[in-house]
Amino acid sequence: MAARSMSSLAASRVRLAYELHRASKSHASTRLAKHTPILFLHGFLGSKRENRQMSRNLAKELSRDVYALDLRNHGDSDHHPRHDYMEMALDVESFINYHELKRPTLIGHSMGAKTALTLALHTPKLVSNIVAVDNCPIKLPVASDFLKYLESMEKAEQEQVRTHAEADEILREYKLDPPVRLWLLSNFIKQDGSPYLRLRVPLNILRNAMGPLGDFPYDIGNVPAFQGPTLFLRALQSNFIPQSSFPLVAKFFPKSEIVDMDCGHWIVQDKPQQFKEAPESPNMTIPEEQTNTSTTVIDLEKLGKERPQTFSGTWPELAFCFSIFMSQILAEFYITGSNLLLPTLVKEIGIPVASTIWPTTALSLAVTSTLLIFGRLTDMYGGYAIYNGGAIWLTISSILCGVSQTWLMLIVCRALQGLALGALLPSGMMILGSTYRPGPRKNQVFSIYGACAALGFFAGFFVSGICGQYLSWRWYFFIGAILSAIMAVSSIFYVPRDYAEKRKLGINMDWVGFGLSISGATLFVFAIADSSYAPQGWRTPYIPVLFAIGAILLGVMVYLEGWVIKNPLLPGDIFRVKFMTPLVLALLCLYGSLGIFLLYGVLYMSNFMGATPLQIVAWTVPMAVGGLILSVTGGLILHRVSGTILMIISCLGYVGSGLLFAVIPLGGNYWAYVFPAMLCGTIAIDISFNLANIFITTSMPKAKQGLAGALIYCTMHMGIAVMLGFADIVETQMKHLGERSSYKAVFWFQTGLCIIGLLIVLGFVRIRHAKSELTADEKETMETENATTKHAEEV
Repeated sequence: MAARSMSSLAASRVRLAYELHRASKSHASTRLAKHTPILFLHGFLGSKRENRQMSRNLAKELSRDVYALDLRNHGDSDHHPRHDYMEMALDVESFINYHELKRPTLIGHSMGAKTALTLALHTPKLVSNIVAVDNCPIKLPVASDFLKYLESMEKAEQEQVRTHAEADEILREYKLDPPVRLWLLSNFIKQDGSPYLRLRVPLNILRNAMGPLGDFPYDIGNVPAFQGPTLFLRALQSNFIPQSSFPLVAKFFPKSEIVDMDCGHWIVQDKPQQFKEAPESPNMTIPEEQTNTSTTVIDLEKLGKERPQTFSGTWPELAFCFSIFMSQILAEFYITGSNLLLPTLVKEIGIPVASTIWPTTALSLAVTSTLLIFGRLTDMYGGYAIYNGGAIWLTISSILCGVSQTWLMLIVCRALQGLALGALLPSGMMILGSTYRPGPRKNQVFSIYGACAALGFFAGFFVSGICGQYLSWRWYFFIGAILSAIMAVSSIFYVPRDYAEKRKLGINMDWVGFGLSISGATLFVFAIADSSYAPQGWRTPYIPVLFAIGAILLGVMVYLEGWVIKNPLLPGDIFRVKFMTPLVLALLCLYGSLGIFLLYGVLYMSNFMGATPLQIVAWTVPMAVGGLILSVTGGLILHRVSGTILMIISCLGYVGSGLLFAVIPLGGNYWAYVFPAMLCGTIAIDISFNLANIFITTSMPKAKQGLAGALIYCTMHMGIAVMLGFADIVETQMKHLGERSSYKAVFWFQTGLCIIGLLIVLGFVRIRHAKSELTADEKETMETENATTKHAEEV
């Protein structure tokens, strides 16, 4: 062993002190010792001394020269006001070039690990392989404990202690563990004959380096990956390599493995035997005979197929999925089933002709106007609280609907149901989107979730048909209340609690957006929906007035949300996601056409094909069965087939569903027209709903998953509410041609909407395969770590 210092480096680089531990002559291959040395880089407030014994052991047992370095501002190396990973990496690069070392192995602990990883990405051909000990290439703020360490060291130096025992007494006042105190005490030395211990590290420089040491100088977009073998030793009792970092590690270092070790941050000291075997293990893999370790191969595809860690097994995951899927089933149950029940309600509860749309419209209007509000509340307080609150409220409001004595009470209670669904839908989508990462498992779950819409559609028709024909209409709501109660109990026990996590994000309510969204959407949709039933239509004074006020309020909201408010309810950056704006516009048309198809299809089958409620239930079975089939196949093909192609197929399904009803002749055959229309309908909604859900939730970070869910359902219900209003206008304007002709005109209007949606998709929407990839948070982390250009220019 020899202690040396570099003496002739360029002035811009820091001279690094080092110890060289020679390979054992009796075992070393001369070529191996000369050309494949090991460089050992210590952690923050460490030095070459802390790795001295391990360096000797590695040199002896691996027959390789080991250079234990002191990084800048540490140990015996020179001080410099700049202390970040790029500067330290360039110091090591200069060291390698100066000593003419041939592609060494880099071993780094903590700060030294990030330095080694930075150098490997900066100059890949300079390094053969890396062992990164309990740190990884992510942005992870330095823990506040480190500032306490510096404070304790500063106080000990100010007290002018003479011995390490005296210094230890001062460090003890900060309630530091013995290993930590021993680590800090290694930085106290006596210099220039002084009787007092002095620090050999510059505290002010290191204190200012706390920010840079929490960063990483590269993002994935501006650097090629390091193709050499890389081994990450991960301490399970620390959090320097969180599981969320695995995909980033895989992108930067594709030939990497992560080895879990059951110990704390000081792996070199706690697991010396396993550590010594790491640099020479085949393909940087820990041997199988080791104990207390487990190897995790970084594989995005594998991560995309695995069960989320939040679930302890199959049953909790199934119970969780059931809890969330029920919200989708009940939403369709209450929306579509009421359409079939409407003739019964008109007769038994005496709903006036001018108010027949409101048992359905009141619910849709309440949902549409509150989705963004509940989306923000979900991001503020977590999905657990909002979802369970919505489930309980849906149970209560459903009971109230069932006991309603007047048509006005029923409409009010239906609006209360809409509030519950407004809470359930975005929070349920947020919970699903944040629980499952992109990949085949998420595709399968979202496909089943989409199929639940078809299942709820059929269940609503079936139950309302039975109740309308054989029981009381009240049992339709009582059965829904029972299902809602079951969902509430299940979700209370199996939906993950996330209140504390969400509150840490510091998201606040946008009260201006709150007021404008509710008032604007309510007035706008009400004016359109009621225009067909107003005494003089659009010439009725309150209709254009309310429409104009609603439109103005929504316009003001768009302006304020996009350019004025700092924490908007609907931030403009959501529409900066590539293809988001045209996709939302297309979905407004497509989902609007779906609402027309469901309502007017039922009315046509009942009024002009003579179908009873139960016949209509039977005729809609293909939608339910088709939805179930698509849910199974969708999860298997979404990551294999282009999303754009699937979206085009979905649009063609929308066109077919409207066109078949538009051309059906009087007395037309069910199998020739209605059956294929139902098949087209299930292809349309299931594919588009699944694709949109996966695309939007995957594009949004975890902090905006509530917003993602709100956007999805706001697009759907706004499209349905607005387009149904326009469909009513078309029907009213064409009434002079006869009722059947007016219905046909509505179906042609539906077909036109579908064609517009298809043209938007063809011209402006491109959706990739729904494959395993980084989450939005992981992509954002890499994009924000953009210090590379700055470092390169300064170097």
